[in-house]
Amino acid sequence: VAGSVLLDRVIAVPSAIAPEIASALPWVAALLPLALVYGVSLGTLEARERFLAANLLQFIGTSVGQILPVICAILIEPTLSVVVPVAIASRAFGVLLTLSYVLLRNGPWHWIGVDFAVARRLLGYGGWVTISGVISPVLQSLDQVIIGRVLGVASVTYYSVPMNLVLRSQLFAVALSRALFPRMSLLDAEQARTLSEGKIWRPSATWPMRLM
Repeated sequence: VAGSVLLDRVIAVPSAIAPEIASALPWVAALLPLALVYGVSLGTLEARERFLAANLLQFIGTSVGQILPVICAILIEPTLSVVVPVAIASRAFGVLLTLSYVLLRNGPWHWIGVDFAVARRLLGYGGWVTISGVISPVLQSLDQVIIGRVLGVASVTYYSVPMNLVLRSQLFAVALSRALFPRMSLLDAEQARTLSEGKIWRPSATWPMRLM
């Protein structure tokens, strides 16, 4: 529904491709449940500090999601009605692969083993993560929406390349936070502060000098 409103009233979409984009919107909506399941599965691996398995599964899923739509666009037809469903199916493959690995290594789970007190705290934390998870994509996409509204949706493709390069520059910071969060979450406030000051931030201050 929101996508239809954006196409009709916010983003300037050429009439020639508007039906094609509209037909792809239901497929894009299917990404939400896949993203939720994938986030829980990946978080389970990271909580147990199985970063090698998490990175390998991410690499496989990302590679399939990048390569398979291109192959289908070349062999079948380079339209959204072909590329988007294939991209969703590729994403679903990566999610099922990650979930299967988690169930294999950590399952089966039973309700009798659930600590509801911990679950309540996790839900409280998850509420703040949900808020930031909603606000952050909106802020990241706002400039693209403005460009699509003012210059047309075709101009967004020229902007997306440098934008993705900037986002990729955050790779080290994201990897560091993913590696530190499981260990820091197991410590109390004083231990976490000691660990971060003594073994993380002080050595990291000398990294630029070492690189030079």
